[in-house]
Amino acid sequence: MHLKTLVNRRRLAQIGVVATIAAGTLVATASPSWAAAAVLTLNQTAGPNSGGNTLIATTPAGTIAAPTPTFVTGQVVVQVQWATATTTACNAKYTAQTAMTPPSTPGPATAGIQNIPSANVLVMTANKISISIPTAFFGASTTGRYNVCVYPDTVITSDLLAGVAGAGQYSIAAKASITSVSPPAGPATGGTTVTVVGTNFPLLAASMSLTIGGVPATNIVPINATSFTAVTGAHGAGLSPVTVSLTTAGGTVIKSGAFTYANGIVVTPSTSPTNKPLVPIDVQGAGFFNLTFSGTGGGTPFDSGAHVYLVQNAYNPTGTTTKQSGPVAECNNVRVVTDAELVCSLNLAMRYMKAGTPFGAPRTITTTSTGVGTTIVTAAPAFTQDDLGSSFSGTGIASDTTITAVSADGQTATVSPATTAALVAGALTLWVGAPDTGPRSITTTSSGATTSIAAAAGTFNTDDVGHRISGTGIANDTTITAVSTDGSTATISPTSTGSLVAGALMVGAGTSAATGTNASTALTGATGLTQADVGKAVTGTNVAAGSILTAVGTAGAATLSIAATGAVTAVTVTDGSPVPKGTYTVTVVSNGLPGTQIGGANYAADFLQTVVSSGGTFTVADFN
Repeated sequence: MHLKTLVNRRRLAQIGVVATIAAGTLVATASPSWAAAAVLTLNQTAGPNSGGNTLIATTPAGTIAAPTPTFVTGQVVVQVQWATATTTACNAKYTAQTAMTPPSTPGPATAGIQNIPSANVLVMTANKISISIPTAFFGASTTGRYNVCVYPDTVITSDLLAGVAGAGQYSIAAKASITSVSPPAGPATGGTTVTVVGTNFPLLAASMSLTIGGVPATNIVPINATSFTAVTGAHGAGLSPVTVSLTTAGGTVIKSGAFTYANGIVVTPSTSPTNKPLVPIDVQGAGFFNLTFSGTGGGTPFDSGAHVYLVQNAYNPTGTTTKQSGPVAECNNVRVVTDAELVCSLNLAMRYMKAGTPFGAPRTITTTSTGVGTTIVTAAPAFTQDDLGSSFSGTGIASDTTITAVSADGQTATVSPATTAALVAGALTLWVGAPDTGPRSITTTSSGATTSIAAAAGTFNTDDVGHRISGTGIANDTTITAVSTDGSTATISPTSTGSLVAGALMVGAGTSAATGTNASTALTGATGLTQADVGKAVTGTNVAAGSILTAVGTAGAATLSIAATGAVTAVTVTDGSPVPKGTYTVTVVSNGLPGTQIGGANYAADFLQTVVSSGGTFTVADFN
C-alpha cells in the first residue's frame, strides 16, 4: 500500500516512524531525543476561579529541535486537567474532555478535563503561547489544582507536547478584593502597620503577598477572610498616593491611590544642650540618593540644593527673599550614607534670620547716600526685613546706629540716629541682629592701657560675657570677662594697648591672626580661638561668604566650612547668637530657595520636604 505524503511528520516523529517510499516498506526507527514532552512553565501558577485571566506558557528554547518546534500555529491544543492530591503531571496521551465539577453548586473541584477554545490560544513563538481562560471555565469550583497540558491535536493517541509538572501546577481560588487600607499614609522610612480590608483573603500568611508602591510589605498577619495587617517597607517619599497590590491563589488585585509614603524622618540624637555648638546627628529617612546636598557648608543656606534645616514649627518656603517659616539653623556638611541615612553637623551656635542670614553676621552694604540724614540708599546688595533692628557701622555712622525701617523693595533703610556729615558714598558694615544681643557699636570714654571699658553711648549686658570686643587699641582675641550691674562698664582680657582712645568699639566680633591658602579649609596660626568658637561665622579677605569654623584644634589649627578663595592672613570671628532653648523640627528639603511652593516665584514641581513628626523633633535645652 502506497503511503501518502499527507502523513503528518510531527505525528510520525512522535511515534518514532520515518517513512521510506521504496518497495512499499516502512522502516521503524527509535524515537529521537527531541520527541520527549517539554516542561511547560506558567507566568502565574494561581488565578481566579471565575476565569477571565490570561496566562503566558513557555518551554525552554530548543526543547524540540527544528524543523519540529514545540508550538506551531494550528497544531496546539491546550487542555486543563483536574489534578488529584497525587497527580503531578499531565496525561501522556490526549484525553477526552469531561465536565468541570461541581457544575453549579460552589465547592472544591472534584473532576474535569476541558480544552481551552482554540481562539483563546495564541502561538507567539516556537516556545511561547498565551492562554486566555474563559469566564466560568471552572464551573462552580471554588478551589482546585490543575495540570495545563499541550497536545498537537485532539486525536486520542496523540502524545503530550508540553505540560506543567509538580509545583508548576495551576491553582484556582476566589479572587480577593481590597476595599480600604488604613492608615492611608505613613513615613517613607517604612514600619507602618496597615490594616487591609476586603474579601476572600487567605487565612495563611504564606498564601498571599502584598506590595505597597511596588515595595513588599512584611509581617502579614491574617485576621479573617476580610482583613489582615502588614508592615510597610521603606519607599521614596512622594506627594501622590501609590497602588496597593495583593496576590493570592485567586490572582492579583490592586487598589490604586491607597497609600501615601510621607517624607518622615527619625533623628538621633534628638536633644542637645545650649552650650554645644556643632551637634552631629544621624537622620534616617528615604530617597536621599535622589537629593543633591551641594551647598551645606553654611555659605548658601537658601540655594537650590538640598538642605537639612532646624525649623521652628512647620517649614514654609513662601516668600521671595525670605521664608514664611524658614530655618533657625542648618545642619552643615551633609554626607549621604545610604538612600535611607545621612549624617551632618547641626550648628546651634549660629541662628539664622528669615533671609537665611546668620544672626549677627556682618554684611557689606554699598551706599550712594552722603551727609546728614536718616535714609540710607543701597546700590548693592538690597536690605531685607531681617535687617530691622540691626546695627550699622562705618564712616559717618554714629555709634549705636540701628535700622528702624526697610522699604518694600529693599533699596532704602531708615536709621537712627541720623548719619553725620562725614558719610560718603561707599561701603558700610551691617551687623545683622538685634542691637542688644548681636554685634554692635559701643562708644567708650576709656583710653590707654586698661582692663575696664566704660560705655558713653550704648550699654553692655550680661550676654556680652565671653564675647569678643575689637577696635583701635584692642588686641586681637580680646574678650569681655565681666559686665557691671548697670551695664556701663565691661572688664576685658587682655589689657588694651596704649593706643586705645575714646571712640567706637565693636562688641561681638573680633579679629584673630590666621593663615590660610587658596582652595583649602585649613587655618594655621589662629590665635585666641577656642572650642567655643566652633560654629561661629568667620569673615575676612579671601574667606568664602557664609563660612563658619567647624573645628578648632591645638597649636593654632582651625578648619573652615568652605575652602578659602585665596590667601588668608586674618579672620574676623562673629559671636552672633546661638539657637535659643526650645523644641524644633529637623526638616530635609530638596530645594532651599524661597518660593518653591505652588505658585511661588521659584516653584519646583519636584519639591519635597519631610513632614513634621515625632521622629524629627529636636530639643535645645539648658542642660549638659
